[in-house]
Amino acid sequence: MAPQQQMTPAAKLHWRLEPIAARIERFCEQHETSILAVWTLIYFAGTMRRAMAKPFWYDEILTLLEARQPNLHAAMHALGDVDWMPPASHFTFYLTGKLLGFGEVAFRIPLMIAFGVFCICLYFFARRRVGVFFALTAMLLPYASAFQSYSYEARTYAFLLGFSGVALLAWQSAIERIQRPWSLFGIAAGIAGAIAFQYWAVLIYLPLAGAEAYRSLRRRRIDWPIWIAFIAGGTPTVLLLPLILHGVKSWVSYAGMRAHPVDYITSYSIAFRAGLAFALPAALLLAAWFIGRGYKEEPAGTRQAVIPRYEWIAVTILLLLPVAAVSIALIVPPHSFSLRYAAPVVAGYALLGSFLAARLAGKRSSIGLACVLAALAPFLYLMTQPVRFKDPFQRFRGLQQRLQDGPVAFEDPVPYLKVWYYTPDRLKPHLVCIRDVPPLDIRHDPLYHLREFQELGIPFVQYADFVRPGTNFPFYPDIGRHKSRLVRAIEAGGGSVERIDSSPPRPLMLAHIR
Repeated sequence: MAPQQQMTPAAKLHWRLEPIAARIERFCEQHETSILAVWTLIYFAGTMRRAMAKPFWYDEILTLLEARQPNLHAAMHALGDVDWMPPASHFTFYLTGKLLGFGEVAFRIPLMIAFGVFCICLYFFARRRVGVFFALTAMLLPYASAFQSYSYEARTYAFLLGFSGVALLAWQSAIERIQRPWSLFGIAAGIAGAIAFQYWAVLIYLPLAGAEAYRSLRRRRIDWPIWIAFIAGGTPTVLLLPLILHGVKSWVSYAGMRAHPVDYITSYSIAFRAGLAFALPAALLLAAWFIGRGYKEEPAGTRQAVIPRYEWIAVTILLLLPVAAVSIALIVPPHSFSLRYAAPVVAGYALLGSFLAARLAGKRSSIGLACVLAALAPFLYLMTQPVRFKDPFQRFRGLQQRLQDGPVAFEDPVPYLKVWYYTPDRLKPHLVCIRDVPPLDIRHDPLYHLREFQELGIPFVQYADFVRPGTNFPFYPDIGRHKSRLVRAIEAGGGSVERIDSSPPRPLMLAHIR
């Protein structure tokens, strides 16, 4: 008998790679519902765990304080122009608080649902065009972006994403004539829901209308039912127009949110620098595939990607939404820009990445498996990483004793509100935030609305009322400046400032007022 031929590790890998990947792909196709159900369970369990460990921050606390009002009318008007959000936001969070409570997990549950819907919509949108591996990649890629935090943040951006996902999927279904009446309703409902929760959601018209216009030109025929659905979806814009115009005139952009041309670049670097968490594992897996001579294997996949050109246009325009948002903010008052205003860009990132990978792979299941494993890495890391709740109040060493001795001030309202919210109720009045620090520039600072904050029980105080001759008080300065405005104002008035504690997270200063 001839001696058994020895196989090198590379040969073994080469022999197994594509057939194993193809068998896994067929298994996933046969058990799609079960796989999505398992993903959903992991998603909710992991996201609730993350929400439990994350203290509420400034924007969320504004939402909470509004929702805690005794009645809906008070909740809708609690902060006036400070929290310029559509009525659907105030109503939903008010109802959430009444039904589920105000805990870190309970109050965020509707956002978890909305973000989960968004990811599922990405899966089904991609699944109609590409294999199951690449559809799963599209569903998971939002977790390799900055937008994953919206899955458990008590603001409206998860609703914006969820309704945008519904609109995209319904538009694709309407074109494919899949339950067309319901698909047309889904387009209108998706657009209307997104706009009802976030004024900037009107940007979703750019990819939908742009791609549909291209489709009409190629067909030389207008699909009127789809355009009517687009128009119907804009109903909230008309109804909310008075509020939008009022906000444009009266809302004042926080200095840190003023739009600048550099935002064209920084918005993408901030949004997708976490993409390395996908790109690096993908590169390593593809390198292993190449070394194992996977490219020598005959493709064993079941499906070749077939993507209509109008969908390429839609996902490309989605990826360009920050450019549109920055351009609008530079031109239109109050010149405010935040990356979250263009949140649907993450759909363009996920779908375009999935489509490009599918076209590159052809019918090679092994490349699809590499992509989905790489996309699974950041998702599983976020779902399983060790997290522990850190009380913002307890992080400031000695703060409790100082508050018992007298008032302690903050200059920066963003960390202040987070610490104040978790301060024991009996000490809350002693933790103050000093506003209207000279020189005043209220055009760039929306936090001059002292009355609204004070009516909610938040001790915002004016500089002139708090900094009085002959007084001394400890305060935490704005560490975003070389020398904070409060320090400069005290020194300009003849007073002095000394550092009395350098412990993190912020140094503690003592002001001596002449």
